[in-house]
Amino acid sequence: TVKTIGRTAFFECKELVSLTLGKSVEYIGYAAFSDCAKLKSLVIPDSVTEMDTNTFSGCSSLETLVIGNGLKVITSQAFANDRSLKSITFGNSVTTIYWCAFDSCSSLTSVTMPDSVTYIDNSVFDGCKSLTDVKISKNLKKIASSTFAGCTSLKNVQLPPELDLIASGAFSRCESLESITLPEKTRSVGESCFYQCTALKSIEFPESVEYIGEDAFEYCKSLVSVTVKNPECSIGAKKTTMSNPNNVIIYGIANSTAQEYAENYGYQ
Repeated sequence: TVKTIGRTAFFECKELVSLTLGKSVEYIGYAAFSDCAKLKSLVIPDSVTEMDTNTFSGCSSLETLVIGNGLKVITSQAFANDRSLKSITFGNSVTTIYWCAFDSCSSLTSVTMPDSVTYIDNSVFDGCKSLTDVKISKNLKKIASSTFAGCTSLKNVQLPPELDLIASGAFSRCESLESITLPEKTRSVGESCFYQCTALKSIEFPESVEYIGEDAFEYCKSLVSVTVKNPECSIGAKKTTMSNPNNVIIYGIANSTAQEYAENYGYQ
């Protein structure tokens, strides 16, 4: 009975087309199936409780992925550069997704995270250029740096109600994103968070937001309206934080930091 698949066990098995993992398998080692270029589908059984990093990275023909209910952690670069991946079904035990887990999965069109997920790391979906729709776990409180950077087709994002922080570059270069609604509990929006979101037209910061980082909206060439409801919100001290003073009107409260910023940098 096979319980463990070792490090690089099937690395670069270029002719491997199909794979059936037995229900006795509990652990899959580092890069065990990395660069299996003809593998088309994958079901990870409920028996698998742990995987090392890069396990299925570079499986360039992989189209469908089903993650069983035994796996709690999706490791770094586990499925990175799986450029044909179109569909992911997450198990209901996943709590953590580490950095670059699905980086450059350029055929992926939608993601629905289970509500069991409480932590996602940097650049998890970076470069998923076909991704249009994302539903984020309602229990997630932080969107890490560059999580959705370069998702150039992204149009619809449902942010969780308890979201506290959106880190630097989280949605940078999401060139199809026209609107996004920040939850009423969000406190911080990091540097370059919406950098080069060229279709974004308006943004409203609820009263909970205490910090907007430098260059948060740099090169957002369609942006015309920014509303800041917290009169004491700290706003990054650069002209490009709110994109372009020739196009953008900043709405806020009299004698607020938003008014001060607008006056200092020539915004209306």
